[in-house]
Amino acid sequence: MHRIFCLPYAGAGASIYAMWQKYMGDQAEIVPVQLPGREMRIGEELISDCDTLVQTIYQEIEPKLTEDFSIFGHSMGGILAFELAHLIHKEKGIWPKTLFMSATTLDPEHMPRVEKMDDETLRDYLLATQGAVRELVDNSEFRRVYFPIIKNDYHLVEDYYCHKGNIGCPIYAFASKDDTLIPYTKTEKLEHYTDEFHMTYMSGNHFYVRNLGRQITGVMTETLAAVRAGA
Repeated sequence: MHRIFCLPYAGAGASIYAMWQKYMGDQAEIVPVQLPGREMRIGEELISDCDTLVQTIYQEIEPKLTEDFSIFGHSMGGILAFELAHLIHKEKGIWPKTLFMSATTLDPEHMPRVEKMDDETLRDYLLATQGAVRELVDNSEFRRVYFPIIKNDYHLVEDYYCHKGNIGCPIYAFASKDDTLIPYTKTEKLEHYTDEFHMTYMSGNHFYVRNLGRQITGVMTETLAAVRAGA
């Protein structure tokens, strides 16, 4: 069965994709990728270097890799997905059937230095961007656990520089025109990294992936059907 490896956004864990298999049904196997230092891997060291993290992800998913796979990533996860696709090609000589990149830019220069914010500034930033709800960011235990993760991940994004060439597969992108963190015009520029580019416009803020999983997996199902038909 076709596998879709799903990579989370900054601060998130694999649980954001918990319902996607139900939505996808038997069209593909959803494989949520849990990054070190969060959820059931909370005891592991966080990794803020993109190349190191991508190498770690590759080593963990390599036993499940066949030629029939795709990768999905939202925001930071999109960056990881792009880099992972290149690494898989380097190591195995294969590309994903499709690369799904959601609310992603490979040129994140506009972002603030979240990693340098004190806790109160970060609290206000997360509330302003709807990255977390007030009940959580005002909880001291949540802040103790979550704030180091979000700072780690933003450090990765803020230091990221894309030095890879074009991807050898289609890019199917998602973006919202209401996204104030990653403007949709940034995501549209992903077309320069592939010979085949498609764009689906979503509704909601940057974190639409939390609520629109059924819609996203619907697009992925249609995409995979078209890929199979053209094979």
